[in-house]
Amino acid sequence: MLVNGCGDRSEPPVADDRGSTASGVLVSDAESLLRAELAQADREFARSVRDTGLEGWIAAFAENGRVLPADGPMVTGPSAIRDIFTPLFAQPGFEITWAPAGAEVATSGDLGYTYGHWKTSMPTVGAGVEEAEGKYVTIWSRDSQGRWRVLLDIGNTQPATQSQGTP
Repeated sequence: MLVNGCGDRSEPPVADDRGSTASGVLVSDAESLLRAELAQADREFARSVRDTGLEGWIAAFAENGRVLPADGPMVTGPSAIRDIFTPLFAQPGFEITWAPAGAEVATSGDLGYTYGHWKTSMPTVGAGVEEAEGKYVTIWSRDSQGRWRVLLDIGNTQPATQSQGTP
C-alpha cells in the first residue's frame, strides 16, 4: 500500500518538502520525510545525468532495473540499458532534464515512485534545435545499502518541436 494512495479521492495529496499538500493538509513527519527523500533521489539522478551523461543514467538503475522505451521492447539490466541509450547520449549537444512533480512511498519505506516532466534538446542540421518533452514515472526500490535505485522507468512524449537558430 502506498502512503495516502488509498481512499476515495481521485488524486492522493502529495507533500512538498515542508510536509504540506496543496489543500493545506499536513501529513505525518515520517511520510513527509520519505517522500522528500525519494524526490531528492530523483533530483540527484537528474543532476548526475546532467553532469556525467550516460554514466549517471546507468548508475541509478538496480541490477534488475528496466526501461520501457517508446516504440521498442522492454530493456532489462544496466548492460542492455547502456546498449539502447548509448546512441542517444552520444549525440553531440544532447541534453535531458527532468524534475519530479511528486513522490509516493510504500509504508514499508522500501518501494516508491516519482513522476514529473522531462525535456530533451539536441542540435540539428542548419543550427536548429530539436526539442521533445513529456511526462514520466519512475519506480524505485532501496538496495541493500539503503540507497534508492531505479526499478522501472517509463515516459511518454508530446509532439516534438523545432526552433530555428540564426545563421
